[in-house]
Amino acid sequence: MVIRMELDARASSLAHIWIDAGMQRGHTFVDPVCFPCYRRCVSTLVPPSDKPTVLLSRQEIASAVQRLASEVRRDYFPVLRQAQDDPSTGSGRAAHLPSVPGSTSSPRTVETPPLLVGILRGAFVFMADLVRAMDMPVTVDFVRISTYGSGTRSSSRPRIAQGVLSAIRGQHVLVVEDIVDTGITTRFLLDYLEKNGAASAKLCAMLSKPSRRQVDVTIDYLGFNVPDLFVVGYGLDFAQQYRYLPDICVLKDK
Repeated sequence: MVIRMELDARASSLAHIWIDAGMQRGHTFVDPVCFPCYRRCVSTLVPPSDKPTVLLSRQEIASAVQRLASEVRRDYFPVLRQAQDDPSTGSGRAAHLPSVPGSTSSPRTVETPPLLVGILRGAFVFMADLVRAMDMPVTVDFVRISTYGSGTRSSSRPRIAQGVLSAIRGQHVLVVEDIVDTGITTRFLLDYLEKNGAASAKLCAMLSKPSRRQVDVTIDYLGFNVPDLFVVGYGLDFAQQYRYLPDICVLKDK
């Protein structure tokens, strides 16, 4: 069913917003930023019974961010500082970065700060918190991935829809995800980075739904495993709502 929502008199002369009532996350037709009354109008579409309930509190999230930042810093910062302070690294001798515990990859080397790549849009809050908590030099980029198919039917074939990842070759890249669900888009991005010359491509995710996984994805730094529930808040949304919530919550009947 498609709901046509008439804007109030001040905005109705500009546009109508069409909302697919069966939309899934990320499949919005119009971004709300141009419509001042959008938030008030859309709120009428969310029944009171859909008030989200807290799954992970802001305190639990903050603790997880600190833990993940500490783990990333432990693996990257000491050898980055060594490489920057040791003149010999400028003569082709790079400092060695140990593999992440439990990883089967060979030791890595680093001469420049790691590149953190956040997957839009859900990871932007987590990305900002993680970078601040790491308290070390990093470079930052963002990418948006969409799926496409033939005609109007979507498939699970991902493509990079936004973001040019510059200077990937030779970089140690850490992908930052809000949640790993099926793993399809995450696996696509990790493979893309490796094919385009990244020295290494690792994954940091706040949430993971193991029961939903369709492809094999190794999460090197993980906040929480969660059950197969529809979660919102802390950057995650439903129909572009709830991103502002400081807790990670569950929407009923989704």
